[in-house]
Amino acid sequence: MGAPDKILELIYIGQSQRFAFERNRYNNLAFGWEAQVRAGLAVDINTSTDFGFNVQAIGEFAGFLMENLLHYNLNGQVAFGYDSDALNKIGLSIGVLGKATYLPDDPQWWATGSAEVTFNTRANPILDIEILGTGFYQLEPNLTLYAGVGITSLFTDYTIRAGGNYRVW
Repeated sequence: MGAPDKILELIYIGQSQRFAFERNRYNNLAFGWEAQVRAGLAVDINTSTDFGFNVQAIGEFAGFLMENLLHYNLNGQVAFGYDSDALNKIGLSIGVLGKATYLPDDPQWWATGSAEVTFNTRANPILDIEILGTGFYQLEPNLTLYAGVGITSLFTDYTIRAGGNYRVW
């Protein structure tokens, strides 16, 4: 009896390096908007009883520009919490993240960039900025390359990443 031809075709495509590279271009892309409100309560009974709660509001908006060549994703969150065991018992956190993905007509490459700003009264430092950019290129079906730069922690930490993946078999 065996596997139908369609299943064998799907298995073959799933093992394809080119298919995996093109699929990764579109992973985690969203469209439209979303809003959430979350609340949590924690009680820790150990040698002492600690109590905490938090309330969080989250919003996200995503779409395409430039005739679907540029995808953008904007999201933000505001969180307020109390922790009886923390040094700063009352905490406020505000975070904003913007991400852009350039999807050219040539499926052999794409690039992403993001900028994030976080204000957190319980962190040190209380303000954090992170800027990242990465490019991806498929030189041939078995060779994928990437390179990226990043600036984090109020421009005190810098990262440069480069590498690749060569599929032997």
